Amino acid sequence: MKKLAVKQIKEGDYENSLLFEPENLPIKSIDEFPTGIYTIKDVGGFFQTQILYTPFSLKEKYVDILDGTVGTAMKKLENFFSDDIKQKYEELGISHKTGLVIYGPPGTGKTVTSYIIMNKIVKKYNAICLVVGSNIAITPLTKALEEIKALKRPIVLFCDECESSLKGQEDFWLTLLDGHNSIPNFIFLGCTNYIKRIPKRMKRPSRIEHLIEVTSIEESVANNYVNEKVPKLDKNIRAAMVHYALECHSTIDSFKNAVKEYYIYGNIKKPDDFKEILKSYIREEVEEEN
Repeated sequence: MKKLAVKQIKEGDYENSLLFEPENLPIKSIDEFPTGIYTIKDVGGFFQTQILYTPFSLKEKYVDILDGTVGTAMKKLENFFSDDIKQKYEELGISHKTGLVIYGPPGTGKTVTSYIIMNKIVKKYNAICLVVGSNIAITPLTKALEEIKALKRPIVLFCDECESSLKGQEDFWLTLLDGHNSIPNFIFLGCTNYIKRIPKRMKRPSRIEHLIEVTSIEESVANNYVNEKVPKLDKNIRAAMVHYALECHSTIDSFKNAVKEYYIYGNIKKPDDFKEILKSYIREEVEEEN
């Protein structure tokens, strides 16, 4: 396969975004496609597909997590791209690819967890991660995967709310995950609130190998969050926050909002005040879901 030149847009709305051999744009050549997490967009016309790769980062700085759901997922993926694991796949005659879906109710931090996982993989394995929505069109996604595959680098494809795409474009995903279009050196990573909506044949071990459930906030996550975000609070207050999060079976979103309100707007700094704030967010979350 021909090696394509990587170009970077120098100015405008898509500054720092990357393309392969683009035309008629303010661009500069770069030596290598940088490691990182990218969203993709088809900027071609009616008769051609031209993929734009835009570096992606979360708007809010996340708290890095080493255990809990992230730890469980990383244990399953930790050495996936290592030479030793690749060799064992080859010895067994199995395509070097895997799939992992994180599922659970809204507000449980599945998407942020996925970005933490992707960042760890990017740093450890020099990988390229592509972020796509549930309504991604097949043609630009196929084009992007062909271009990135040609780089012979580890690939992670992340699809949020993946149940819609996996069900609505089932034939495409089957051939990608377990058919003639399958990609070596590849991880499919997905999130869903509705695990039962993903077709059963997608959840076979040869396609989506790992399913990890996340429900209420985990103790380690709550501890990490308050210790990093609000270290000025008394340690007994922080311990109480974690205790109430577990007692109330809070989601990550409710916990984060309650910590923010207590820290910024709270006038009376008592643990019970935090509990009431947390309960109000939990009630709002339940009402929104219903």
